Order: sequence, then structure tokens, then C-alpha cells
Amino acid sequence: MLQIFRLLSFVLTLLCFHAYRYSTPQQIRPSKLAGTTTSSSLVTNPNTILTDADILVRAYKGEKVERTPVWLMRQAGRYMADFRKFSEKFGFRERSETPEIAVELSLQPWKRFGVDGVIMFSDILTPLPAMGVDFTIIPNKGPRIARPIRSMEDVQSIKVLSDIKSEVPFLSKILESLRAETAGKTSLIGFIGAPWTLVAYSIEGGHSKLATNVKRMCLEQPEMAHALLEKYSDSLCVYASHQIDSGAQILQIFESWAHHLSEEQFLTFAKVFLADTITTFFFL
Repeated sequence: MLQIFRLLSFVLTLLCFHAYRYSTPQQIRPSKLAGTTTSSSLVTNPNTILTDADILVRAYKGEKVERTPVWLMRQAGRYMADFRKFSEKFGFRERSETPEIAVELSLQPWKRFGVDGVIMFSDILTPLPAMGVDFTIIPNKGPRIARPIRSMEDVQSIKVLSDIKSEVPFLSKILESLRAETAGKTSLIGFIGAPWTLVAYSIEGGHSKLATNVKRMCLEQPEMAHALLEKYSDSLCVYASHQIDSGAQILQIFESWAHHLSEEQFLTFAKVFLADTITTFFFL
């Protein structure tokens, strides 16, 4: 039952966005939207020119399409022998942060199966090192953060992202190359993790069954949790905007730690900052 609940929590908090092109990122913080939900949402740019190959984007826009579009969430994954060859030779971060490798791994499933979308090979934790939170991916165990955030001093040391081109230099190279390969042939998908999910990882130091450290901070030092969530929200909206500027047509936001929160806690520590990320993102 717990696995089913987690799956439902993940599905209900997965947001899909069609690309919207913005001006140069700047720090703008509109009021938090108390009524914004975390069910699947979609925003489209009416000026975007779509081709017949963009059936996935057209379906997300609510248009009547000739068939059901298909793509696989883990399509750049372990089931492909060609993918595993890279896994055996390179660590995860080397694969995801080296444009030539990330582009190849992103394109492999599309080239093999002709799916209706290419999702860039990356991770929701990818922007964290540029913010001062370094991590490694341990095979078969997942991410590990060497210095989890546990104090206000740690929170204050977090850098808010502002110039992704220089702070995460490989990101635009990956997406621009993928867009050049997929334009007029299939759709390009980017993604980010939601503030709560990335904050939870950063405080716990990796995967956690009980998430005791982040829960304790929310209960005993909510002002610290809010300060960290606000920094992450500011960074993520700039990070997401850069993905769109670099060619992503659809953007997913993953809130994969939502199952650790009660309904009241979700409203206080997740929803409000997710809404802030989204609304700020669309005002950039």
C-alpha cells in the first residue's frame, strides 16, 4: 500500500508544461498563489509554431490529435544495452554533465523506437552543486550529499542561481544540441525537481524512508525551512527558464517527496513554494 501511495503521490504532483519563451531572467517575486494546485497543469505559448511531429506538445495543449502520443518516463534507462555500456564506463554525473554523452543517451530510445518525445538525460539534483550543495550518485543506492544542510549558517551559505549559462554551463549545450537533432521530428522535454523535494534531499543527504531531519526542521525551526525553500524556489525558476530558452518544449516538475508530508504540511512547506516557483517562472 505504501508503494501505491507513493506512486499516486508522484503522479498527482507531476506538472507538465509546454515551453514558454521569456526575457532575460531576473528576480521577480509575485504573491504566492494559495489556490494553485499540484495536479497536472499545462501552459502554452500561443506564438509557438508546432510541426506534425510535435504530437506530444499538441496533445498537452488540448488539441485533437491523430493518435495517442507515446514516450517513456525512463526511456533513457537501464533496459538498453547501449545505455549500459556508458554506465559501466562513466559515473552518473560525468554522463549527465558531459554534453556529448548526455545527448547520445537522450537520443538512444528515440532513435531505436521512434517515441514522441526525447527527455534530456539529467537529474533533478543537477543544479545543486552550483548552489553549494555537492552530490554524488552511488550505483544501486542513489544520490549522496556529503554535507547535508542542518543549520541556518548552512542555509545562508546557499547561493541563489542567477546566470545558468555560466553556473551550469553544460545545460544549454545539451538542450540546444538535442533541439537541433529533434526539431521537426519529435518533441523535447526538460525537467526540474520542486523546491520541497530538493530541500528534502539536501537536508537528509540522500534517500530517506522517514525523512526525520527535514521533518524535524519543519516542526522545530520552520523559519529555517522556509528560508531554504525560498532560496531553492528562486533558483529553480531561473533554472527552468534557462531550459526553455535552450530549446525544451515541455517542462516537467517532480514533487517526489510529497508523501512525507501531511496535508497541512504539504500546503505550508511544498505547495506554496511550488506555486511560487511556477508563477515566478512565468513572469521572468
